[in-house]
Amino acid sequence: MEGLVVLAVQGGNLPAIITRDKPITSLEDFRGMRLRAPSETVEVLRQLGADPVTMPMGEVYSALAKGVIDGVVAPGDAIYSMRFSEVANHFTNIQFSRGGYPARAMSEITWNNLPPELQEIIIGNREIWEEALSRLLIIAKTRGLEFGQENGMQFHDFPYQDQLEFDQLYNTAALQQALSIADIGIDAEPVFRSAQQILAAGSPIDCALGSL
Repeated sequence: MEGLVVLAVQGGNLPAIITRDKPITSLEDFRGMRLRAPSETVEVLRQLGADPVTMPMGEVYSALAKGVIDGVVAPGDAIYSMRFSEVANHFTNIQFSRGGYPARAMSEITWNNLPPELQEIIIGNREIWEEALSRLLIIAKTRGLEFGQENGMQFHDFPYQDQLEFDQLYNTAALQQALSIADIGIDAEPVFRSAQQILAAGSPIDCALGSL
């Protein structure tokens, strides 16, 4: 982030699983599935016996249509925005954890050239901007799920106990990733530990239940 001034942070909708022919309704169902997945989920999916692959999201539609992949790790809003209901039949509400990330930023050089009063307005409205992003993300998710239902997709719940086990696998992989980047001078373990303490103390987000 060097050289940038972050103007807004957003969380994004939690990814789930969209599959072409076979629904995923348990951890065992991941075995043998070829899934397009974000890099941070690859290790967990491999442990479950899946075959995770990475590719640009713009190529996923054709890969699903041709049967090159069996599914994709993506939030419900992608059903509408990417028209995945045309090439996939199932949506499973397993929840993949994700954190907030800088969504809007400005060059530090440009920022420093702004008059102080304009900088104050921008910083003062950061919370309004972030709330608007959050509201629109929820609207997009609702629209995606409704679009899938209208186009005949089947929606599947994911067992609570399986979700808890998945969360544990995910946490273990996250800790390993945090420790691994110490080799490049980034001490990420305290961030991981802090996040776990927040969750243990009671967070507005219950990942296992999938609530926002």
